[in-house]
Amino acid sequence: MAVTLADVAARAGVSAATVSRVLSGNYPVAGATRSRVLRAVEDLQYVVNGPASALAAATSDLVGVLVNDIADPFFGIIASAVQSEMGDGGTGGGVGGQKLAVVCNTGGSPERELTYLTLLQRQRAAAVVLSGGALAL
Repeated sequence: MAVTLADVAARAGVSAATVSRVLSGNYPVAGATRSRVLRAVEDLQYVVNGPASALAAATSDLVGVLVNDIADPFFGIIASAVQSEMGDGGTGGGVGGQKLAVVCNTGGSPERELTYLTLLQRQRAAAVVLSGGALAL
């Protein structure tokens, strides 16, 4: 059974809200409390529930990168650069603040582009990078 936020809270002796604040890094928490929570996270090997976090935040750690042809070195360089920038600058204040890049190969098809855009929207992607877009937006 997966470890829950409530399990971490019980181990650390704090509320679930405090655990959430520590993990998101967007609210001041006393150093000793933060240490207890992070120790409990490590001891229990807690992994943040991505879909639940995305639902609460109305966004996710997902960034879509739509390219015409991933085999074309130009689009490969763009995808690589996007991923590098996300890793360097996307650390945020929370645990594991980096983003996950998902490269979508459209083949230059407007229909596939729309399909990928819809799927990324459903997944509450934090951003979408369109390179060589087939759609006239």
